[in-house]
Amino acid sequence: MIFGVVFFVGLLGLALLAMPQRRVKRSRLGIEREPINLSRSVDTFLQSRGKRQGLAQALILAGVSTEPGTFILRLFIGSLVVGIVTLALGGPLLALMGFVAPLLVARMVVKAKGRKRRNSFAEQLPDAIQMIITSLRSGFGLSQTLEIVAEEAEEPTRSEIARVMSETRMGRDLTDAMQSLAERMDNQDLQWVVGAININRDTGGNLAEILENVGSTVRERARMKRKVRTFTAEGRMSARVLTALPLLMALLQWRVNPEGFESFFSGLGLLLLGACGALLVVGWLWIRKLVSIKI
Repeated sequence: MIFGVVFFVGLLGLALLAMPQRRVKRSRLGIEREPINLSRSVDTFLQSRGKRQGLAQALILAGVSTEPGTFILRLFIGSLVVGIVTLALGGPLLALMGFVAPLLVARMVVKAKGRKRRNSFAEQLPDAIQMIITSLRSGFGLSQTLEIVAEEAEEPTRSEIARVMSETRMGRDLTDAMQSLAERMDNQDLQWVVGAININRDTGGNLAEILENVGSTVRERARMKRKVRTFTAEGRMSARVLTALPLLMALLQWRVNPEGFESFFSGLGLLLLGACGALLVVGWLWIRKLVSIKI
């Protein structure tokens, strides 16, 4: 009981430190001091490990406006709360699962949202290129054309191009900002567009005509990608079913025959359970490798 109270008080302290805090004035000395900010400490730790930039990139792609340090701290506190609740309900093993589950779920959600945004951007890229070509042929410059795209394109292309234009207004070179966008979106087609713009800057010529050739290639690649996804849809669905079926059957057996299911958590049962889990992961990776064809 005493341990639970102390643990709860410590958790409350962490939560208060994670909240935004104002600067505290020291009236006697006439100076200000910065209070302890655990979020900033976590941010500094991530920076020292070289993880902050990657996490910030992933959060931006997922549409999460929270700073990386604050995000990690709040996620850790949430996992700790779930772990305490599951510890009270089901023991240490369930508490460990309860602590790890929110971390894995948050990672999956952030990755899924980022992947969805990248896919949406890739699908909209041919239309954005066509919009650029049309504007160039109407007599607009490249910067004016991108401003039009930032106003009229759909999300996420609109916000991403608007970010590029904001960077150029702050003094960054346009092609460097576009190259950064291509890397952030992991889009090879956009890198070709940036390469075409760079070549046009060096050699001159009709940029609209060059982009039209690039755009036709991009549209053809997009058509082939959709065709491949159609052909591999059955395999991807089979991978999901074959991965989920053993887990669902194990859950059913645990509910129907809990006494017999307990034998899997001792001695030979643990060894067999680990071997089955390893084979399940290997099978899932194998099927994923077979159906993931890159163009």
